[in-house]
Amino acid sequence: MIDIKNEKIVVNALKLGVFISGSDIPWSKSDFMLHGFVLEGQVILDKIRSTCAYVVIDRTKSICKAFQAKAK
Repeated sequence: MIDIKNEKIVVNALKLGVFISGSDIPWSKSDFMLHGFVLEGQVILDKIRSTCAYVVIDRTKSICKAFQAKAK
């Protein structure tokens, strides 16, 4: 069973609107000031893809339809 609040995905699968809650590098070593955010721009997406191998997403906080949690 997939944990929809703590799902690890490769950065090439990312889409705008996904909520990123973590990555393979510590927040303190990254260029990102927030510890969890909705991915809202291509520049940030490109930066994540150039610095991380994977990220942890939270589908319950994502606004991208492809990554939203399914209704029960």
